[in-house]
Amino acid sequence: MATRFHLLALFCLGLICGAPLAAHAEDAPKDDKSGGISAVELPPFFAPMIVDGKLTNYAYITVALMPASPAKVVDIRAKVAFLQDAFLREVNHGTIAKDGDPNTVDVEALKPRLMDRMNTVLPAGTVTDLKFNEVSITSLRGK
Repeated sequence: MATRFHLLALFCLGLICGAPLAAHAEDAPKDDKSGGISAVELPPFFAPMIVDGKLTNYAYITVALMPASPAKVVDIRAKVAFLQDAFLREVNHGTIAKDGDPNTVDVEALKPRLMDRMNTVLPAGTVTDLKFNEVSITSLRGK
């Protein structure tokens, strides 16, 4: 009788403990049929837009990193604070405004700069692409 009770207790324990694991399995990044993997969205940051040595606007920027595999998501998330620091240093290092249009962020020029900084934080092959999810311009008051 004791063995039946133990087996029943183990079975119930497995059901109880297995339910939360199954719920969290849905949160993990998945490959879809096209081979895509869920992006890791980084917290937004503000970047100064400086033209001719003068602050003209700020840009509100959100980026997402495309991991090379689902296992790389953990590596990226572990380095989010370091990525934020590297990106903020880069956008404060030089202008992000488009030549001839100080109210537009030059995303084509900014992307390789951020990728270079990202590659100093993460091991090679961790990320396949960096995508801009949002780029909004915030004007300075009193202009």
